[in-house]
Amino acid sequence: MRTALSAVLCVTALCFCFSAAHAQTYYVSNTGSDTNNGTSQTTPWATADKVNNTQFQPGDSILFERNGEWRDHIYPISSGTAGNPITFADYGTGSKPIFWGSDVLKNANFVSQGGGVYTYQIATEVDAVLCNGVFVAPDVGSGQTWACPWSNGTLTVTLPSDPLTDGNLYTGCTRGNVIANLADANGTGNGAIQSHIVFRNLVCAETCGELQAGNVQGYGIRIQGATDITVDGCEADNCGRHNIAIIDADQVTVQNCNCDGAQPNTPGGNSIYVAYADGGAPVARPEIFVSLWREIG
Repeated sequence: MRTALSAVLCVTALCFCFSAAHAQTYYVSNTGSDTNNGTSQTTPWATADKVNNTQFQPGDSILFERNGEWRDHIYPISSGTAGNPITFADYGTGSKPIFWGSDVLKNANFVSQGGGVYTYQIATEVDAVLCNGVFVAPDVGSGQTWACPWSNGTLTVTLPSDPLTDGNLYTGCTRGNVIANLADANGTGNGAIQSHIVFRNLVCAETCGELQAGNVQGYGIRIQGATDITVDGCEADNCGRHNIAIIDADQVTVQNCNCDGAQPNTPGGNSIYVAYADGGAPVARPEIFVSLWREIG
């Protein structure tokens, strides 16, 4: 009996060591290159696109350098397993890595139409504009709606000063679902859904609210249709639609997260949004734990 028990313990230990030995840490930095192997801080990858197109194994960690900025999504295409998640987090010192839902609008490319109205040619649909991180909106008494109209590549926006001379930073919200467990380029939830994922110490900001006449995609952090997701120490700033949304997901923990601001006059607009049994989801009772939530502003 003692021999058999020893054999079982030995096999268990070997399995554990095998699993731990094959977990890999990958690094991503603005100073890196996607031709690197990504497996050390001296040979990091550069882009979120490289991460989004790489299959990872349970237990792997993908770490983005602090002070780094990416104007892109994070969309994992791999799931972890129970007790052995895939982790997307940070390394180094400084500010948490940030993922923007906006693109920079070049000041010189604005064209004045008179009366503070400007047009801007951009192929990607824009549904809101910010000046130095603050949403630009017309005066309430002007009779204009909030939306910055975009049609056939032309953005029209009313600005408080002349972008050709004011030196301000203008950004346009072009993407939503910036941090999500949806392996779907459109972020609509129709693609593969990844479970057993941890998002830690990441920031998303300036996401779109509503694109394409009602095709709502404007979330900051979106967890949908998954099991066992942790969102820890993350921030969502100036996001359209919802800063953090949990939809038809089970065993979700959100802790130590901050929200700051929201896109004006956008459908929804909650700091954190939880919906279950959307579209006849089969599981009736989710387990969702929200801890130490704080909204700033």
